[in-house]
Amino acid sequence: LVQGVKNAVAPLIVVSGREADRANAQRLMDAGAQIIYTDSIRVDIAEALKELGKMTIMNILLEGGSTLFGGFLAAGCVDRMQIFVAPLLIGGDTAKGSIGGEGADTLRNAYRLENLECVKSGVDFLFQGKLRDYSTSVLDLTARYKS
Repeated sequence: LVQGVKNAVAPLIVVSGREADRANAQRLMDAGAQIIYTDSIRVDIAEALKELGKMTIMNILLEGGSTLFGGFLAAGCVDRMQIFVAPLLIGGDTAKGSIGGEGADTLRNAYRLENLECVKSGVDFLFQGKLRDYSTSVLDLTARYKS
């Protein structure tokens, strides 16, 4: 994750809850990452976006699991998605899905991508598309999170 961060064009900023492992955070900082701690135990999305907004950061790359992904979707903070799909099948009654939280329980409520593109990347596939109108989301999120 952090290889080459010191020479990167864009900074690596990690947002973490206040109870994050400090040794791991120090390793990230030693590699050139900047750490922002939120006041909450888990990362509060609104608080994280306000802090990034203060830094005039308008685009972010989310890397994480279903909880992070589901949280940003539920908060209405995703406008474009790039999803890598590997030719592996994982599932079962106790398996976690790719979207945590409430998610979309029916096809009618499903998150739909527009302008969908699919590109083969090695043995994986990259699906990318817009989730909603970018200009609307930027104006809405700027007003909501830049205080």
